[in-house]
Amino acid sequence: MPDEQMRQAARASARRLLSRREHSAYELTHKLRQRGYALPLVEAVVAELARGGWVSDARYAAALVHERRSRGYGPLRIRAELSQHGVDAALVESHLQCNDAEWIRLAQRHCVRRFGDPSSASLKEQQRRFRFLLNRGFTRDQIRMALQDIGARANDRSCTIG
Repeated sequence: MPDEQMRQAARASARRLLSRREHSAYELTHKLRQRGYALPLVEAVVAELARGGWVSDARYAAALVHERRSRGYGPLRIRAELSQHGVDAALVESHLQCNDAEWIRLAQRHCVRRFGDPSSASLKEQQRRFRFLLNRGFTRDQIRMALQDIGARANDRSCTIG
């Protein structure tokens, strides 16, 4: 296949991938390489698509952060996933800029959704909740604050009800 036809085929393949969801430049490069396109061709096509606004690591990072937060994942997990997909560390940090209170509320919301009423949580159950949130990518401090606040609110409710 002549060079121009290969370039058009690679461009079409990249656009099909991008029409489904956002991809980082690194991820798109990897997928095109898997489809058998030569590295110099892939790099040229990805650069061309980036100049045209089809590929944007910033847009990809924003979409992934929004989607993962809505599914209850914490900053450590999201940061690791973005780094794994080749997104620049400074760009990752700029998209994870949110105060700790927001991450703590997110951890609380997903902990209560998963485990229900926190008022009768034994030590073993507290440890289970801690591990759950740790695996979701929250920091130890965020988890401690979230669980303390959940416990305090549960105690307040039991005092006013009883």
